[in-house]
Amino acid sequence: MSKSFYITLALLVLTALGAVIIPSYASPKLPNQYKSDSLCDTILLEFYWEKCGACRNIAPFVDQVEINLKPKGLKVKRINIYEGNNMELANTFKVTSVPAFFLFGGNKKAIESLPLGRVSPTNLQSTVDAAISKYRAFKKCG
Repeated sequence: MSKSFYITLALLVLTALGAVIIPSYASPKLPNQYKSDSLCDTILLEFYWEKCGACRNIAPFVDQVEINLKPKGLKVKRINIYEGNNMELANTFKVTSVPAFFLFGGNKKAIESLPLGRVSPTNLQSTVDAAISKYRAFKKCG
């Protein structure tokens, strides 16, 4: 059986058990189709699966984070791991369970892998906000 089959099986088992595990981050680059035109923008990639209960539960909070932090240049890009070549992309990011979040700045490398373990809405908002603020100060964005 292929490596992809075993990864898919592992994701299904972990999701069924309610696990949300985000691995240590190896820093791949942001794929071109998700880049922004501005170096001051930050991109939050969310890997999800439409049948994942944890993904459905966190979705409204991710929407709220996007609304709240849009003035700071946050853009959310959602990636369904079972559409097109997205499983390959998830493998590149070493995603072992969903939802998984990665924050990019300046269209290049990730500035944060967010957060470890279960994601609470408060933790997501404050972690993304802090990372954006640090990034924007470093890049001297207004």
